[in-house]
Amino acid sequence: MHEKDRQRILKAATKLLPLDPQDWPQDKVIRFPDEEPLYFLRVPPDLCAFVIPEDGALVLRYVAYEETLRHLSGGRNGAQE
Repeated sequence: MHEKDRQRILKAATKLLPLDPQDWPQDKVIRFPDEEPLYFLRVPPDLCAFVIPEDGALVLRYVAYEETLRHLSGGRNGAQE
């Protein structure tokens, strides 16, 4: 992953840190209905990350290009509303 893309993800994740997850912007963050608090973070225009809030920090579980996720899901993006 290019450094510029890495920085975009870190910047987007950092903006969430001072907020309660319930206050995260719904157009950028979607919570998965799991026991573990797992969230899908959109980083426009083409990146996304799966994050978990933990002890005042965010754990980046997985980072991907949205195109890759669409391809893996057979062309549909299940995280879209």
